[in-house]
Amino acid sequence: MMMGYFWAPRKSAAVERDQSLRAGLLVDGGSGEAAAVPKGYFAVYVGAEARRFVVPMGYLHQPAFRALMELAAEEFGFGQAGGLRIPCREEDFVAIVAALEATAESRQRRRSAAGRRSRSNATPW
Repeated sequence: MMMGYFWAPRKSAAVERDQSLRAGLLVDGGSGEAAAVPKGYFAVYVGAEARRFVVPMGYLHQPAFRALMELAAEEFGFGQAGGLRIPCREEDFVAIVAALEATAESRQRRRSAAGRRSRSNATPW
């Protein structure tokens, strides 16, 4: 968030709803039963206690997340029953997810700033 003389851009309701959905999905549900996974997301189990996380499919395009998938394939194979296990500590996984979110947010800010610049440079007709 920018401080000082600059105002942070106002988030639309759709962006806030998406961020709250992601925040809710990245927290352990605490229930023993397997909850339904929303469209566009998938569940992974991380750590020694197999804590469940539901993450966006878009993470599969990120090199850091692909490395985790390769570790999972090497350790557990491709035919995992009952969900996808990732062999890393929960703290490491949460740090990777936070880094991916920060990268996505900065990319979105750059796109919106570029869009504002192109509209301000447009010739009025």
